[in-house]
Amino acid sequence: MSDIYTITDKDFKLFADLVYTKTGINLYDGDKKQLVQSRVSKLLRKRELPSYKAYYDIIYNDKSGEELEGLINLISTNVTNFFREEKHFEFMKSVWYPNFHFRHSEPVRIWCAASSSGEEPYSISITMNELVGDKYPLRYMPPIFQPKC
Repeated sequence: MSDIYTITDKDFKLFADLVYTKTGINLYDGDKKQLVQSRVSKLLRKRELPSYKAYYDIIYNDKSGEELEGLINLISTNVTNFFREEKHFEFMKSVWYPNFHFRHSEPVRIWCAASSSGEEPYSISITMNELVGDKYPLRYMPPIFQPKC
């Protein structure tokens, strides 16, 4: 890969801050710099853009929002499946549930960030129903942002 397509910390911060402000997706969590570089560099080559900053400027100045949507779809994991991340469900069963103290008067609120077409929240619902049955009220909250699958 050419050095021109190596994202600098400064450019990564521009993208990470923009994505967080517009969608709430935190690219600093888990250090997604390599992911951004890998996915965006392909677009830079395809569109023959000279730099990450040039692409950022296009997104920033696009009033239609189409460029931002393209970026979000580019860096999002556009895969949806039932029980997609098995380790998450094992965590719910073996760590979270045994250590969580339910309060009868308040519903358990569950938010699933990955729910483009619904498989993930249904998987959580199935797991929670297996764990708590109808003993406790459950409330499922949809995400604000749903990228295309």
